[in-house]
Amino acid sequence: MTESPLNWRLVQHLVLKDWYFLRTSLVVYLAVGAFALFLVSAGSEGTFYAGAVLLFTVLISLGIHLAMATVVQERTQQTLAFVMTLPISPREYTMAKMLANLVIFLVPWLTTVAGSVLVLHFGLQSGGLIPFALVVLTEIFLAYLVVLAVALVTESEGWAIATMVTEEDAPGLLGRPHRGLRQHDGEEPCWQDQGVGRQWLVPVSYTHLT
Repeated sequence: MTESPLNWRLVQHLVLKDWYFLRTSLVVYLAVGAFALFLVSAGSEGTFYAGAVLLFTVLISLGIHLAMATVVQERTQQTLAFVMTLPISPREYTMAKMLANLVIFLVPWLTTVAGSVLVLHFGLQSGGLIPFALVVLTEIFLAYLVVLAVALVTESEGWAIATMVTEEDAPGLLGRPHRGLRQHDGEEPCWQDQGVGRQWLVPVSYTHLT
């Protein structure tokens, strides 16, 4: 049996709906992220670590906020029941949620990636930290995808919260970061050193940073 084509116009309306309701939160996250990058670029070791932890916390908080607000709360607040009365299939609804979440998250995530590279390379003259920053940011993005997938599949607040608590893919600056940072804090990026993956990253749960 051939599946009917997606109604992209309706999908677009659902995506824009999520963008509209989350527009204020997105601006706040972007503003806090910009402040975190400012702290990173301030120059002192204390502000660097404070800014880095704040930056990663903002991205992790954004991912949790998106999954809860756009997927889980629509079910708990009975919004999903109303949406499904529209001429929309479950496949179109899922596509709209995936697109809305990914686009909304990628805006601050890509901004953070670009800002981190620029600050480390041009501001701090510490290009050696660029691989570390990219690995951490990539792991945060992958951890967000896991939470989003669980929320979409289960539509359960309990499962979503359990995933956030037990998620071990979100990296942090806890544990033994100082040794790796000092060894690779040079002007040129080092992409082949095993320290990028083993010395710098210590998996922590979402609750460690939020």
